Amino acid sequence: MRSAGIRFFVLALLIIFSLELTLFNLGSWLSPSSAQQQTCTFTSSCSFSAHNLQISSRSGQPRVLVKDVDSSLSIRVRANTPIRTLEFAPVSETKTSEATSSTQNDASAPNTSADTTTAQAPTSNFFTRVTIGSQQITLRADRPTFAFLNKETSDAIARGGAVTMRFVEGSSTRVNLASITLNAHKPLRINLLRVCVLLLIAGFLWAMRPRSRVHSIKLNSQSRAQRLAFWACFGVPLIVLGIIVVAIAGVFVGTDQWWDRGNYIYSYHHYILVAQSLLEGHPWLNIPVDPIFDALSNPYNPQLRNTALAQGASIYWDYAFYNHHWYSYFGMLPSALIYIPFHLLTGRWPSIMAVVIPLLMLTVLLLCGIVVRLLERYFPHTTVGTAIIAMTTVFIGTNIISLIVVTNLYIMAFASGLCISSLGVFIWMKVSPDASARSNMWRMILGSLCIALSTSCRPTFIFIAILVAPVFLELVWKKPLRTVLGATAVNIAAAFAGLAPALWYNWWRFGSITDFGAAYQITVADMRHLHVPALSLLQGVSIYLFRPLEASANPPFIEAPFVSTATWIHHESIIGGFFIFAPLVLLSLFSLMFREVRSRLHKNFVWLYCVLGVVIGLFLCVFVTRSGGIAWRYFVDFSWAFVFASLPAFSAVMDYAASVRNTWRGKLVYSTVSIIALYQILILLASIMVPNRFASFTQYAPAVYSSVVDAMTILG
Repeated sequence: MRSAGIRFFVLALLIIFSLELTLFNLGSWLSPSSAQQQTCTFTSSCSFSAHNLQISSRSGQPRVLVKDVDSSLSIRVRANTPIRTLEFAPVSETKTSEATSSTQNDASAPNTSADTTTAQAPTSNFFTRVTIGSQQITLRADRPTFAFLNKETSDAIARGGAVTMRFVEGSSTRVNLASITLNAHKPLRINLLRVCVLLLIAGFLWAMRPRSRVHSIKLNSQSRAQRLAFWACFGVPLIVLGIIVVAIAGVFVGTDQWWDRGNYIYSYHHYILVAQSLLEGHPWLNIPVDPIFDALSNPYNPQLRNTALAQGASIYWDYAFYNHHWYSYFGMLPSALIYIPFHLLTGRWPSIMAVVIPLLMLTVLLLCGIVVRLLERYFPHTTVGTAIIAMTTVFIGTNIISLIVVTNLYIMAFASGLCISSLGVFIWMKVSPDASARSNMWRMILGSLCIALSTSCRPTFIFIAILVAPVFLELVWKKPLRTVLGATAVNIAAAFAGLAPALWYNWWRFGSITDFGAAYQITVADMRHLHVPALSLLQGVSIYLFRPLEASANPPFIEAPFVSTATWIHHESIIGGFFIFAPLVLLSLFSLMFREVRSRLHKNFVWLYCVLGVVIGLFLCVFVTRSGGIAWRYFVDFSWAFVFASLPAFSAVMDYAASVRNTWRGKLVYSTVSIIALYQILILLASIMVPNRFASFTQYAPAVYSSVVDAMTILG
């Protein structure tokens, strides 16, 4: 077996490096030779003309400033000279450019304060779009941009005798452009990032192949070797990555408020302001109320608000306005349990990243722990291979990655709610008829308390309680009525204790324990009178669940499709439907049609996960569509239910495959599951890099995006 692994590794290396030298360097083989290239540095080395552009030199570096939207740069070439390729070299000050670009759109580090208007100094973009004929090219500030010109554009240049670039950017934009090389030769280059990714893919396929040992090693959470392997391969790298991200982003909060005159004030200090109000003993936030805005007959009406903005009113975006005061409609638990203690210890407030990243890292580890405990509880013969694919599917299906790669204000509610509810389920999974009554009681109290506390973060996560229903039924089944009533009373009391902070905070703010304040938010529509027609609701649900992926000609080769419904509902860009990027969940649920699968779900009420998960998943999908519309982050509200509904069915399928492992049926199941799991991972990674999705890497980490796109590019 060891020699087979070595042979596979050597063969994989040969194939990967062959692809590197041929397919992934196709641009090098097809581009003109170095002798044909001509470089223009906007000096005497070439003849050019500029329209609405200012070209100057500073420290020996050219500077191109776009002065108007109708700006162009023409480089004259000999008539009938074919130009097949172009290379755009950036200025050397890439770090400064990157920092400027990333702060322009990063919600955690805006560049102006509320009492000043936006500065009119030229901005320097990390990405700059230009059009040449019918082609659009995106220039990058961290590395040269290479482009092949299509035949139509090349012929037009030959006829006109000039390469004319039109800049798509707005006025007062500095372009990171030092030189342009005509008929540039693309050098042959080995991309180590691409090689590593391809090696990881090959390693995954080898590890998950039908005859792999991971499908014969029994899952055992008490095994020291398996624990060390988990922490060495996943747990510790995850924690280290989280520490690095927080260290780079900064632990303490920075300037987080900005304003263009005549527009809304954007401030993402919600949780800090809530913490301050709790410390001061009043429910409203310390935000001044503009008298023009306060005098509106209906401040929730967007048209009336626009009139007030035109009159110079100061209006805060996405805060709740009620009874002449500003409030936050987010839960108060993060402020009470994280922000206030942090402030008391350090005297400063934490940044969003310093709170969200540790919460998400802990959530991922807790979900892995839940998967392991669930599998060991109901499928004692499950294997390490099944556990790996199950944990991967849970990570992908719950859509935690959409939270990790955004990390702005709106992610805090999801991260905190999912974290504390996952902690509750993790504790509950240790409740067992074989444990002592005292241990079970304390685990039920702590578990139910944590799950109920999620309502003080994001109320939808209270429904994660369905994951403990089979555990509770197994505990009290065929027990005396007194035992059943006692266990029920303990859980109800713990749940009420967990609900109490959210209910009290609602009453303190809005006079009703059931009013979370979402109807009072100042946003795109009047949320108090927003009604989603049945047809649009149905379309929204179908988009959430079954929207196909949309292919793109550029890396990462998928893009966020345009979303439309019969009537308007709030929508942001999404990558695809839930069952499209997590098809293993759908196939696992479909497997319930087979008797061999259903027969393995009869004991210990494990079948309840499938029933309750699908029902609650559909309910929450409808609820989220009706109340919030369509957004990538809202998947987290309901996707967990479908994922855990599919987990018992998936485990039953793998259990069946293990029983017929040496037959064609078993090999077919293992191969199909491995290929689908790999597809899910690749779509997950690609979705991170989609440039037109909400809060994309082009905004938050442009250099990372540029490196990944470079690794996925063949010709350009």
